[in-house]
Amino acid sequence: MLIDLFSKIKNYSMKRIFLSAIMMVTLSLYMQSAFSQKGFDVGFRYLLTESALYNKSDKNSSAIKRENTVSYLSGGFSVGYNFNTHVGIELDILHSRQGQSYSGTNTLNGTGSAYNHEVAIIAESNDDQTVGTYQTKVELNVIKIPVLLRLATNNSKPIYFQVNIGPQLNILQSAVLEYNGEDVELPGTGIEPKDAYKKLTVDGVLGLGANFKLCKHWDLVAQARFDYGFQDVEKKSIIYNLNNIPQPYYDNNRDVSHNATGALMVGFDYKF
Repeated sequence: MLIDLFSKIKNYSMKRIFLSAIMMVTLSLYMQSAFSQKGFDVGFRYLLTESALYNKSDKNSSAIKRENTVSYLSGGFSVGYNFNTHVGIELDILHSRQGQSYSGTNTLNGTGSAYNHEVAIIAESNDDQTVGTYQTKVELNVIKIPVLLRLATNNSKPIYFQVNIGPQLNILQSAVLEYNGEDVELPGTGIEPKDAYKKLTVDGVLGLGANFKLCKHWDLVAQARFDYGFQDVEKKSIIYNLNNIPQPYYDNNRDVSHNATGALMVGFDYKF
């Protein structure tokens, strides 16, 4: 799967790869001819997305099993400008549904730093047993705004290859908790599911693909796109109240949770 392939390369320091690529593409801007083609384009994007929340505490726990989630409801619009036939810039506004599925068995009321600790809180607040087997899912609805440098072989050709790379701002719109097949809230805790996650985070984005000229003004865009979060998406400082006792929602020893998505993206660009 796309997200599993991405997880194999993330250990090579995503920040270094990301910054090095930015420097290389920026340098290429100065090397291009001032007389090359220029032009604006607008388009729309559809993404078949596979996502996960990577957390070492979850990975190392025997009480929880993680499964990537797949969404068919991600997409949006783009606007771009080509400085010449090889280099351009693109801004997207995308809605993305993403998250992580969990299953396992709680034997000690969800103790420990893995997500089964939060599962016990979800169960208790919904008057269910905190000990036993469970299936749960975190679904985050996010507005993504990537600003991407585009590096193409030659965008005047009928078919050309393209690399997109850049930072991405994520704006959390809502969070949904699914517990044993049903959407649930956190009644009696004084918090909502989205309160447990940060409203703003930053990712790095890498896209690899090809464009196909359909006619003078229209291009078909096909791309594999990956993004990885440099920040913790969980709001570790959140406090909830259960039985009128304030308590931290996340265990103090819980590790950082990084957002990661891999998507097959298709779209159309109209070139002016």
